[in-house]
Amino acid sequence: MSSSWRHVAMWVAVLAFVTTGGLAMAEDQPGCTVTVQPGESIQAAIDAASSGDVICLAEGEWEEHLSIEKSITLRGAEDGVTIRGYEANVPVVTVYFPAEGNEQKAVVLQELTITGGSGTGGAGLELKGAARAEAEDCTIFGNRSGVVLSDTARLTLSSCTITENRHGIELRDSARIAVQDGEINHNYSHGISVTDVAYAEFTDTSLSATQWGMGAEASGSAELVMVGCNVEGNNGVGLKVRNTAQVELIDCTITENGSDGVEVWDSAIAKLSGCSLSDHITGVVLSGGRVEITDSSISRNSLYGIWLTTNARATIVNSTISANGADGIQLGHEAEAAIKGTHVTANGRYGVALQEYQCADAQLFALLGITLDEEEKFAGQVVGMGNRIPGPDEPDGNREGAICPDELAFLMTEEGGELDRREEDPEG
Repeated sequence: MSSSWRHVAMWVAVLAFVTTGGLAMAEDQPGCTVTVQPGESIQAAIDAASSGDVICLAEGEWEEHLSIEKSITLRGAEDGVTIRGYEANVPVVTVYFPAEGNEQKAVVLQELTITGGSGTGGAGLELKGAARAEAEDCTIFGNRSGVVLSDTARLTLSSCTITENRHGIELRDSARIAVQDGEINHNYSHGISVTDVAYAEFTDTSLSATQWGMGAEASGSAELVMVGCNVEGNNGVGLKVRNTAQVELIDCTITENGSDGVEVWDSAIAKLSGCSLSDHITGVVLSGGRVEITDSSISRNSLYGIWLTTNARATIVNSTISANGADGIQLGHEAEAAIKGTHVTANGRYGVALQEYQCADAQLFALLGITLDEEEKFAGQVVGMGNRIPGPDEPDGNREGAICPDELAFLMTEEGGELDRREEDPEG
């Protein structure tokens, strides 16, 4: 099943979970079973509750660590409810179901502020085991980690803010999360980390201003889908994909991150459709891995628009690569690229260039730590057709030339062509 179908299927499952699994819809919320006042124990109310009960919290602040192992709703007053942890190395709120088969059991957290988790294990909200939960209109801030999911836990976040934590959201094992209309900002180390075989989907969510690390990272064999999201102003890379992880970005804006926009490493795969990437060092960097870019814009990056290093593979279709400081598309020694129907314009050097001595900017390559022998030749493959790649004397021309070397001229023809310098398999 493709990632697109998976993310549709996931939201169908989430909707079914919300409507059949005990999560109250906002317009039909059940009344309070009990109301807890400041000075009274929330944990005592949880322990005394029956499955399906609604525990309402009056306006105020509680210093507690909560453990929830039954299907209840914890609802804060609109005027403000804060649950503040006080003990190091303990999550502020833990949701745990011990085994599978609990799909119809769920915890609902509404209009809560969760803070104070400190030390290793000091998450604001942690789900483990086979926990099922939804958080609505919550703020999780000032913790070691904002949200941590492990084992087979499932969580949906709706209109929540995850901010000023050391780590924003962390998923591992086979955990799954769906985030809608979220704000993940001003976390210290990273905004989102998804690893192992975890699955995460973010829709209409802002991921911004990570103070030291990257916006998001997918590693292991994890999957990350982002739809209509904004990844902006993070100190490091906007999004890094490595190992065998897979990422799909649909109608996302990735801009003004402190390093590269998207980095794809190892055997990872990234798919970008309808996205805009701008104002980075390089828009998309591949060090190994594979990327598919469709109907997207990559512009105003200070170095390359797209940079494929050795063994990387890219498919670029119906996109615009423009106004980048060096080459629009730079292809490393054994890279493979298919470029079709794409406008590569107004870049500071070439529109499309191979990593060969004759096409190289010696000063730039020295800064990048790349040494090229005069006899070294590109040993990969380029195919394509129907691209607009103007030269320096044409409107929106690339400053030093359309392509380098001239063997790539077929990229600008309707019939297209191929440059294939891959070595044949000696056993083939």
